[in-house]
Amino acid sequence: MAFPSAKPKQKRFAERVEKLAGAVETTIRVLPPWVKNLSRRMDASREEVKGELRETRAYWENRIGSLEERPAESRLDPISKCRLS
Repeated sequence: MAFPSAKPKQKRFAERVEKLAGAVETTIRVLPPWVKNLSRRMDASREEVKGELRETRAYWENRIGSLEERPAESRLDPISKCRLS
C-alpha cells in the first residue's frame, strides 16, 4: 500500500496559510478605525454619565440642604408625628 504524497497536504496547508494571512491583513486594515470610533463613543458615554452623576449629586445635596434647614419638629418621621397628634 502506498502512502499519499505529502505534497497535496503541503499545498492545502499553504493555501490555508495564505487565506489566513489575507484575513489578518484585512483585519489590520479595518480594525483601527473601528477601535478609534468605539473609543470616541465610549468617551462620549463616559462624559454623559459623569454629567448625569453631577446633576443627581446636586439634586440630592439641595434636597438634603432644604431638609436640614427645616425646624426640628417638621423633621420628625411620620410615626412620631402620629404619636404627637
